[in-house]
Amino acid sequence: MGKLRAAALTAAVLIAGAGVARAERPRVVVVPIGGEQVEAALRGRVTQALSQGLKDSGVEVVPSPADTSPTATATEIAGAAGATFLLRGTVEAEGRSYTFRLEMVDGKSGSVVASREDRCEICTEAEALETANTSASTLKSQAFSRTIASNGAPVSGGGSVAVPGAGGAGNPRVRVVIAEALDLPPTLDEFHGKVRAAIETLVHDAGLGLAVPPPGSAARCTTRDCLKELALTVGATDVLAVSGSRNDVQGFALALELWNAARDEGAKSQGWCNFCTGPQMVTAAQDLGRPLLAQLAAKAGATPVVVTGAGAPAANDEGAGGSKGRVLLGTGLFAAGAAAIVVGGITWHRAGGVTDCMGSGASQICTGEYGGKTEGISLVVGGAVAAVVGGWLFATGVTSHGAQVAVGPNSVAIMGSF
Repeated sequence: MGKLRAAALTAAVLIAGAGVARAERPRVVVVPIGGEQVEAALRGRVTQALSQGLKDSGVEVVPSPADTSPTATATEIAGAAGATFLLRGTVEAEGRSYTFRLEMVDGKSGSVVASREDRCEICTEAEALETANTSASTLKSQAFSRTIASNGAPVSGGGSVAVPGAGGAGNPRVRVVIAEALDLPPTLDEFHGKVRAAIETLVHDAGLGLAVPPPGSAARCTTRDCLKELALTVGATDVLAVSGSRNDVQGFALALELWNAARDEGAKSQGWCNFCTGPQMVTAAQDLGRPLLAQLAAKAGATPVVVTGAGAPAANDEGAGGSKGRVLLGTGLFAAGAAAIVVGGITWHRAGGVTDCMGSGASQICTGEYGGKTEGISLVVGGAVAAVVGGWLFATGVTSHGAQVAVGPNSVAIMGSF
């Protein structure tokens, strides 16, 4: 009977804890965007783009109530929707230029927490909607960073709200700041904000506190001195530095480092996604950052937020089954890589040689020439990469020293302390 009571008590505590985690997740209601000179259909698409930008940054967007007339106050609208914050604003269009003026309002007090104005000059409607999407994500970061300074209780998406009678889901002793220094072409500028928002969501999901740079600060550090100054400025214990650029295979090379300011040590996670788009790059960055933050959370004793769905990280099985799987996968990759090196080397070596020869001895006449030099080089390089990854997988499976390698259809990620 005593064991049954203990089990029941444990279950009740877990259920209550899950309820607190859900309560701490910020809920934002987006009021239909205004704009006298813009047709209703476009205003509706802008409202949808703002909502999607908030969703991408890790917050829950709740439906707007029916009464959003000018006479309804922000607190009334937020209260009717059960929202913590309210996003409102206007859009103006002059030819092919668009101006967005947005405000994030506290749902209880009705005070404006943050506001911003963004313009999209000489752009298509699709580019304007993308600007609105990014503006919503940035406004969320600004609003929640200011709420952190006043309340200090972390919430999903990088912000904080006061939760009566409950502590924050994150560990207040560990605060992570994101230093994003991706080298992207101008056409992908909006993905700076998207990568930052995606990593902020990972920090929350790991049960860690988030330190957000001041508004207007891109925090694009590339040196250790800059990381130290950033950590000191925002009061962060750890810095997650994100760097990378386009590669030669229509994709991206990425590198993430989680660096501890006090101990001056860190763990790195590197990888690449080939033939991939901007959104796929964001996903690859998340895959690289997730194990780094999971390790930090384990050391800090943080309680991760329960995430359901395909994106949730699987439990790390360090038993015999997990090690055996890595050994088998590593062996297969190494064998495939070695075979590719052999075939590529032969193809590369014979490229430029003559073929289709007729006659004999010195009177031979050759009318053809072997090609495939580029293909041979590609096979050798690709085989070498696969062999290295396979060897690493095999070694980690045998020694179980904690390094992780993830191989996807278009990407490879290697994570560990090195």
